[in-house]
Amino acid sequence: LKPQMLLFFGSFLSGAGTSLYFTLGLTYLDDNIRKEKVPFLASLAAFGRRLGPMLGFSMASLCLKYFVFPGVDPGYDSSDPRWIGAWWVGWIVLGAVLLLVAPIFGGFPKILPRAAERKSLSRQASMASGGTVDDDLDPQVSFEDLKVTIKRLLTNKAYVFNNAANVFYMFGYMPYFLFQSKYIEIQYRLTPSQANMVTGSTSLVFSALGLLVAGAVIQRIKPNSRQLAGWNIVTSILTSCGIVFYAYLGCNNLNNTAIVSNSQGMECSLGCNCEFVKYAPICGSDGNTYLSPCHAGCKEQVKQLDGKMLFSDCSCILSELNVSYAASLIDSYNETTSEQPGRTVSSI
Repeated sequence: LKPQMLLFFGSFLSGAGTSLYFTLGLTYLDDNIRKEKVPFLASLAAFGRRLGPMLGFSMASLCLKYFVFPGVDPGYDSSDPRWIGAWWVGWIVLGAVLLLVAPIFGGFPKILPRAAERKSLSRQASMASGGTVDDDLDPQVSFEDLKVTIKRLLTNKAYVFNNAANVFYMFGYMPYFLFQSKYIEIQYRLTPSQANMVTGSTSLVFSALGLLVAGAVIQRIKPNSRQLAGWNIVTSILTSCGIVFYAYLGCNNLNNTAIVSNSQGMECSLGCNCEFVKYAPICGSDGNTYLSPCHAGCKEQVKQLDGKMLFSDCSCILSELNVSYAASLIDSYNETTSEQPGRTVSSI
């Protein structure tokens, strides 16, 4: 099988397994605990649901510090755009943990002992007071019952609009959630490891705080359904505004509006055979970004004390530009300044 098919099949199995847990988990929780404890425990369950992805980002941050092939030194570090981290290590660890946890979930009874005891006491009290008790503890389910239930749900406006709101929320937020580490990496010019660590830590702190505080407040104040709906509207609007403002955050733009390569017919580097040179972008003193030192026509290089490479005698950069004030695309985008009269320089 192709790697894409294996990844698709793994994601399919993951979705099939987690959907049952998330759809039936709260129902199981609601049926087996006291009603007054549901809000806080539901928020605790939601916190656990958020905790998993955040720990995943943290684990990804750790794994991406190591090269994709353990024990192999590629000759460059994680700040180089060619770096590929050990993305597969986390899947092995999490897969082993799931194999240990899954049997525990499968061992839960249909009704927890305390819940069964409470229901038994409730039945006895109802019988003692002369009330009627439904003796059919395990009613038969038929296809007709399913049709009636679906019709009842589809005619419930609150249920339908709540699900529609969740669908639109997923369409709007999930793309950012899935790519937020890459978004932060590009916007703030961090390494993949740093971006995943920032994503995991900040999201975990604020999501945990919001979920736990909201659950405790709801359990204490006990608002009605209309008040909860209004609160959801307010928080959703604030969330949407916050996501929109993400586009205005980030570091200052670099002088990399022009990406120069041989495809633009640069005669200064046509004889350098740069077609098979690895992608290693550099910032030129002319304000352009070149795909590699070869594409800039650089003939000399000097390694500075801070580990950065300074390329000079670059035929594609105007020689009269004798001052380099460029930001390195590879070394965390730290700004460097070099003055070398009579020489054209480019930094990496």
